[in-house]
Amino acid sequence: MRNIFKSLYASLEGTMNNIIILGAGALGSAIGALLSKNKNNKVLLVGNKKHITYLQKNKLLLQGIVNDTFALDAQEKIDLLPVRTIIFLTVKCHDIIPTLKNIKPLLRKDIIIVCLSNGLEIKELIINEIGDSCVVIRGICYLGCIFLESGKILYSGGNLIEMEQTCYDLQFHKVFGETGLKVKTYPQFKEREFKKAIMNEVINPLSSLLNCY
Repeated sequence: MRNIFKSLYASLEGTMNNIIILGAGALGSAIGALLSKNKNNKVLLVGNKKHITYLQKNKLLLQGIVNDTFALDAQEKIDLLPVRTIIFLTVKCHDIIPTLKNIKPLLRKDIIIVCLSNGLEIKELIINEIGDSCVVIRGICYLGCIFLESGKILYSGGNLIEMEQTCYDLQFHKVFGETGLKVKTYPQFKEREFKKAIMNEVINPLSSLLNCY
């Protein structure tokens, strides 16, 4: 079955990459903005009403290591999924199941969900909810992002996204090309997930106590 999907993606090479950032807060908005720098990526942000309403009328502002504005499509919810859509799931761990329930009827075999949410056993949680209705790939982000206000994100550092190794690796290297983001894939991904969890347990409390980001 994976070979069939791989062939499908290969046959569509060179067409637009339909990308949805599901959970466009600080991290999701920053990733969406950077992905939009690749002219072959068509990016849609999906997030909370206040942020999305602002983005429907104004550009997204990134501040920090990138100082630029980005005109991005934005919606409060997903109404349909175009063929060959890649969904980057960036919601908080406790919001994963409610978010998936909203899009579950729209999922198909040609859809890929890349879950970038922090936590352990995240992929297992997703598959338990949606089964094999689409492809699910685990990922981890090393980007520092702070939501300043609607339409304004502080991007303080980092550009690495780690993903489990799959037959779609070449596709993702092309998706991330020219974006400033780097992607690395690993055949054994559990250790990466545990490493990030340990880092978060140490760094996040210290960052809050020291008021540094």
